[in-house]
Amino acid sequence: MNKVIIIWGVILIVFFESCVLPLNQEWVGLNAVNTSNDSILIYLARGHQWSPTVYPDTLLPKDTYVGEINLPHTNDSISGYLVPLAPHDTTCVELSLIYCDDWKHGMLDKFFADFPKITSWFFISADSVEKYGYDYVATHNIILARYDLTTSDMKYLNMMIPYPPTEGMKGMKIWMSKNNGNSGASGNSEKDQKGSWGPVFQY
Repeated sequence: MNKVIIIWGVILIVFFESCVLPLNQEWVGLNAVNTSNDSILIYLARGHQWSPTVYPDTLLPKDTYVGEINLPHTNDSISGYLVPLAPHDTTCVELSLIYCDDWKHGMLDKFFADFPKITSWFFISADSVEKYGYDYVATHNIILARYDLTTSDMKYLNMMIPYPPTEGMKGMKIWMSKNNGNSGASGNSEKDQKGSWGPVFQY
C-alpha cells in the first residue's frame, strides 16, 4: 500500500512540475477590448497560414482556404481566424510563450519579432456575418473599422487594443465606417471606399 502511495506521489510531482513554466519564460498576449454594445469579430492580418493577408493588402481574405475554419451560424469558411468578442468584454487575439535571456528584458521585441512592420486589425460586425455570410462581407468590405498599427503603437497601448478607438490613439492610422459597418459600407479598395470611409485620428 505504501509503495502505491509513493508511486502516485512521484507521478503527481512530475505532473505538477511539468505544468510550471521554467524560469525566464512567460506567456505574452496581445488583447482586444470591446467597449461597444455590439458583438464583433476580429481579423488580424499577420501574413501566416492562419491569417494569409498582410499590409498593404487592406482587404479581408477570401478564396484562399489554407486552413478551413467554419464560422458560426453560416455555411462559410475562412482561411485564418476570426476572433469573437462580446460587448464590454476582453479577449486574447495572439498568445506566445517567450523565452527571456534577462527575465523580462526585450520580451515584447521577441513577441513581435515575426510580425509585419504594420499589422492591420479588422473589426467586423458579428450580425453582418450572420446576416449576409462571410463571403459577402469580405467581397463588399463590410467592416466596422480597420486599424493599421505599428508594433510601437501596440506597445504604447499596453497590448490592449480597444474598439471603438480612444483618444489615446490619436496619430495612429485608423479608419471607421461612417455608417457603422452596415450593408452600405462597401468597396473593394480604399479608393472605392471614399464617401463611406474616413480616417479618425490620423494626422
